[in-house]
Amino acid sequence: MACCYELVGANIDKLGLTSLQIGRDFACLDDDGFRNDNKESVYLSGDVALKKIKALGLENKVTIKRYPFSISLIPARQEIIGETISLSQLENDVQSDANR
Repeated sequence: MACCYELVGANIDKLGLTSLQIGRDFACLDDDGFRNDNKESVYLSGDVALKKIKALGLENKVTIKRYPFSISLIPARQEIIGETISLSQLENDVQSDANR
């Protein structure tokens, strides 16, 4: 199953999204529809989330949320409930995706 991940507590500006491809590596969703606020969620692919956690030293600083949809199929502006997972579960997910 394709999933995407959110790093709750990570500073969005520090994730280096400009070097990634939108729709494949990440997606942003404006949470409330207002353009001039910072209420947006960033969803990452599993491998990008894992790389960002390790590169930025976020292992004990963020909560990892897994969502049961792919980056390209994020539902727009509705209540999205993610499952909190551990870093080891994220690593298992990434390994499982790599083996497909």
